[in-house]
Amino acid sequence: MNNEVMAQALGSEYEVMYDTSDIAFTDNIKNFTGKLEPLKMDRTVMIFCIVGQMQVDVNDVTIRVERGQMLICPSNSYVSNVLFSSDFECKALIMSPHTILAFLHDQASIWNQAIYVKNIRVVEFGQEDRPYYEKFYDLAKLVYNDPRKFIFKERTFHWICYGLLSWTCGILENMMQAEHTALSQNSYFEKFLDLLDKEEVKYHSVQYYADKLCITSKYLSMLCRTSSGKTASEWIRDYVMEDIRYYLKGTRCSMKEIANRLGFPNASFFGKFVKDRFGMSPLAYRRSVKL
Repeated sequence: MNNEVMAQALGSEYEVMYDTSDIAFTDNIKNFTGKLEPLKMDRTVMIFCIVGQMQVDVNDVTIRVERGQMLICPSNSYVSNVLFSSDFECKALIMSPHTILAFLHDQASIWNQAIYVKNIRVVEFGQEDRPYYEKFYDLAKLVYNDPRKFIFKERTFHWICYGLLSWTCGILENMMQAEHTALSQNSYFEKFLDLLDKEEVKYHSVQYYADKLCITSKYLSMLCRTSSGKTASEWIRDYVMEDIRYYLKGTRCSMKEIANRLGFPNASFFGKFVKDRFGMSPLAYRRSVKL
């Protein structure tokens, strides 16, 4: 769902405090009438209800959100039939999948298990937790609207987003620890995500991970598609790309060193992989993200 489609979906009075292809903040989604065709989300939407109520169908499951609750609608979900109470107010954060993976990094396994394995869609914020989300949002708005220009402004904004996600992950982890669910086919998907998170070299075939789980690659891909809307190959690709971003942005490792660490056969193959997916060479990407 690109920015233009999202703006249409969120209504004519869609007010965005900050909007890029990766992150958007808004406190006005009330004009979404639900009259549009179901939308497939390519970004994850987190809506924290301040006042009133909201009802929405996510993948044909009707979800109700009330004051003090957060709706998490993951990427690759289909959203339709959105309804609001007349007094509805919210604060919403919209993020691309790779940005969530980049921000959380070590906490990504908690997020993936909660959202894609346990299928948690509504997060209950206790009285002591509610002020945090509002304060994170207000602080992000304050930083973004500050007229001064300084080199670390965007980085500060991103750290606030990271803080918000980390706090949400803490609540999700507590929710999962409180649950006692029976083993199901999702346990294989959960183990797959755990393998991806822990493998130092993630650039492997689907068959490699399927063998470790003692299942077929076809079955693994089916489980991934059923649980998350993404194939096993797409999950592997996303994790590999995030590792590449990390090494190109956060280290001074040479292209040969990065290729070796991430399991590519050589620097030339690594360079082609990066160019195919990022639209530029590894060196050009490294230069483009340096502050």
